[in-house]
Amino acid sequence: MAGLAWLAGPSVACDGKGELMALDQRYEQAILKADVTWLTENLDADFMWVHSRDSARETRSLLLQRLASKAYKPPVAREVEQHEVIHRGATWVVVGHSKVTKIDKSTDTPKYRTNTYLYMRTFIADKGRCKLLSSSTSKIAVIDSAH
Repeated sequence: MAGLAWLAGPSVACDGKGELMALDQRYEQAILKADVTWLTENLDADFMWVHSRDSARETRSLLLQRLASKAYKPPVAREVEQHEVIHRGATWVVVGHSKVTKIDKSTDTPKYRTNTYLYMRTFIADKGRCKLLSSSTSKIAVIDSAH
């Protein structure tokens, strides 16, 4: 991961498939860790996240508020299984599957739920920076388990 140290900083250019895949993975980690600073620097001002079946829409401001809230319960894991990258002009689209695992500790036996999502994220080149403009997710599978 040492070769990806550039992802920690705020100024990232849309320079190719490898960089976009790594930036997309960094976004997943920022959501997992509620990294509001990174997200503030890397989400476009007009960012919009459309959740499964249009069940919710989050602007950049709403997402940052949710992640900064004391009520936010982050998942225990977020894993990307595959990527496809499409590029046209100053726009990049990353398509993949993401597994998000959450834990319910409200009973004596913790219960885990892993949701698999199909996602599509649109990145744009803006003034030498690569910004995430939009994200759309659609739940395609659910697995419940106890540990």
